[in-house]
Amino acid sequence: MSSLAPDNSRPQATWPMYLPYIVPMLISTAATVLVFTNSSVVGWGFVLFLVALQILEPILGEDHETYEWKNPQVFVRMMQFYSVGTVLTFVGFLWVMAHAHNGADLLGIAAGLQAVTGFDMLAAHANDGWFQYIVATLLFSITSSLGSVAIGHELCHRVHEPLSVFLSRLMGTFTMFSYYAVEHPYGHHLTAATPRDSSTALRGEGIMAFTKRTFKQDMKSFGKLKKVGLIIKVCQYGRSIIVCYAVLL
Repeated sequence: MSSLAPDNSRPQATWPMYLPYIVPMLISTAATVLVFTNSSVVGWGFVLFLVALQILEPILGEDHETYEWKNPQVFVRMMQFYSVGTVLTFVGFLWVMAHAHNGADLLGIAAGLQAVTGFDMLAAHANDGWFQYIVATLLFSITSSLGSVAIGHELCHRVHEPLSVFLSRLMGTFTMFSYYAVEHPYGHHLTAATPRDSSTALRGEGIMAFTKRTFKQDMKSFGKLKKVGLIIKVCQYGRSIIVCYAVLL
């Protein structure tokens, strides 16, 4: 797929300008490390990092300039990296919950981690209590919510990249939102701002009315798209069979 020609009328983005976009990656990475290691250093560092964001954002202000990014694919790799962090946080969350239930080493994760790195995960979680369970739940909830709404939403636009589409739908499964990765690019993008669009609020429609309508309309649109997709697949397979039959003749 050919890339667009650079717009020389726009100012070129410098490498430090990529750094703020690493923030989501840091969040998923910190969540993964924290849920596995129970590290107080990582935990307090994570808290201070989030506080610093709230302080620095209004101080630094907003930049409304439109830049030309020399390496836009970096942003895609960042989102894919975040997706991996979310999956690992989910696995760590499941391990913590299983360990809390009966002290088990779910899937032998702790043993495997100790064999590879020498870190004793069982010892790190030996004194877990309600605080640790709540933290693990919050970490998974935060990463999966951001992954579904922000990361998953952005990746679902990249229909030409199987990995991005897969990760988009995977992110959606954590919040029962995977259907959106199908409906959004193939439904919403074609019906935007019309009564058939489930993602656009109607004029005068309140948030509760919109919420009740959007899920039902989303699922209806998704169902139609799946039927169309199935028909296309059948036609593709049929065409392949006909071609092969013609070749054999």
